[in-house]
Amino acid sequence: MGQSIKEILFRDFEGCGDNSCLVKKPKGMATNGGCRCKDNRTLNGILWSRASQIDTILERLTKDNQ
Repeated sequence: MGQSIKEILFRDFEGCGDNSCLVKKPKGMATNGGCRCKDNRTLNGILWSRASQIDTILERLTKDNQ
């Protein structure tokens, strides 16, 4: 089975180590304070950039399929 979009998008990220991490679930012991990835400015910028790239790809695919 192939990788999910989430796995591809977050391939290079470690996550924050929290059980509710939105990026990558930790293996082994973890915290329960809530995902801190959304507060990471570097990660946030990269995610917005990737989201923009996905939007561009989807727009091209839609245009090509019309």
